[in-house]
Amino acid sequence: LMILITFWELLVGPTPLGQVVPTAAFSLFLGMLFGYMMRVLDLAEPERGFMKFSDRLFLFVLLPPIIYESAFMMDRKLFFHNAGTIMLIVIPGVVLST
Repeated sequence: LMILITFWELLVGPTPLGQVVPTAAFSLFLGMLFGYMMRVLDLAEPERGFMKFSDRLFLFVLLPPIIYESAFMMDRKLFFHNAGTIMLIVIPGVVLST
C-alpha cells in the first residue's frame, strides 16, 4: 500500500491529504483500520491461516519503503542540526542489538 501511495505521489504529485498527514502515518492508520475490520468480520481467526504475519516479510518488504519515505521527506538542515543527538542514540542501539 505504501509503495502504491509513494508511486502515486511521484507520478501525479502530492495529494492534499499528503500535505497534512505523512504517508507512513496514513499507511499505518489504514493498516490498523484493515486489521480492525478483519477482527470485526471474524476473518482474523488463527486457525483460518489468513492473518499469518512473517517477521521476514516485515523486515525485507514492509520496513524499507517506510524508512525510504521518511528519509525522503526529511528536512536536511534539521537532520544535520540534530546529527549529534541521532548518533548518540544510534550507536548504543546498534551495539546493544548485536
